[in-house]
Amino acid sequence: MEEIRIRQLIERFLDGKTTNAEEQMLYDYFAGDDIAPEFAKYREMFQWYSDGMPEIKSKERIRRTGTEGCRCEQSSKTRSKDKEDCF
Repeated sequence: MEEIRIRQLIERFLDGKTTNAEEQMLYDYFAGDDIAPEFAKYREMFQWYSDGMPEIKSKERIRRTGTEGCRCEQSSKTRSKDKEDCF
């Protein structure tokens, strides 16, 4: 698929404006082996959506985001109210 079209679809997807058919085009594109280097960073995200958005456990989310020690993961009694402390 043309890189220009993929770029447009990604932008529409991120803006919440894609149709189901357009989303399926993106899922199919990112499931393939011929992904343009500039779009490689989106591959994992689109595979996650394509797989039905399976739940990510807290420890897995921390590993992926590098937010170990985030106050959001603490008990509700000590949880920070400051949004900057959360991911």
